[in-house]
Amino acid sequence: MKPPLTCLSILIVILCFATACSSNEIGNSKDVNPETIYMNYSVDYKEGDDSVNCFLQYRFAGSNGTTLVLSSPSKVAIDGAEINADSATLSGAYYEKKFAADNFNGQHTIAFTDINNKVREEKFSFHRINCTTQIPQVIGKEQLALTFDGAENSDVINVTISDTSAATEDIQIGNPVTSSQLIITAAQLKTLAKGPVQINIFKKQDLPLLQPTTEGGKLILSYDIKDAAVELKD
Repeated sequence: MKPPLTCLSILIVILCFATACSSNEIGNSKDVNPETIYMNYSVDYKEGDDSVNCFLQYRFAGSNGTTLVLSSPSKVAIDGAEINADSATLSGAYYEKKFAADNFNGQHTIAFTDINNKVREEKFSFHRINCTTQIPQVIGKEQLALTFDGAENSDVINVTISDTSAATEDIQIGNPVTSSQLIITAAQLKTLAKGPVQINIFKKQDLPLLQPTTEGGKLILSYDIKDAAVELKD
């Protein structure tokens, strides 16, 4: 038997692995060359939350290096709102701010000013996506159409469906939305064992940085759109 993996449990595994590999030491940006700073940006939204979480972190010499507090005049702001430094035992120094989800749709700018007053701007577009399909508690092995509000035709929606049988492979779908819909076919559902299944619907965008340092960095937008535990019947 294999237990169904939810988005939360997958995230916990990833975070535990990342924490084990990454430094939680804290340094100051004034002590390093700005070009050696790795910029790690993530924007996360989960269905039902009233806020969007923006997490920004700066590390010396790579994605696992020493975390940095930005020394004045170095700073970071989102849409002109400067963010203060915070820290935690496991993650080191970071910058974090929550924005009201109802007002966050549209274009945004992260502006990082280094110790030499050089400004690097990263722009991204956020649009909240909702799955409007009411997934029943019991589904059959026939086509399941998922309908979305707020999705654009260029949006790639990911769907993971896992059962509890070790003899079957989980379904992994990553397709662009067409006319606000994504179809899970009967052929796909027939590969699963009947019984409890977990459905996770999400979107993840890995965006290249527009103005990176020499060390580089990443900007990830994550939408946890819907999770559902259902019974699959023949």
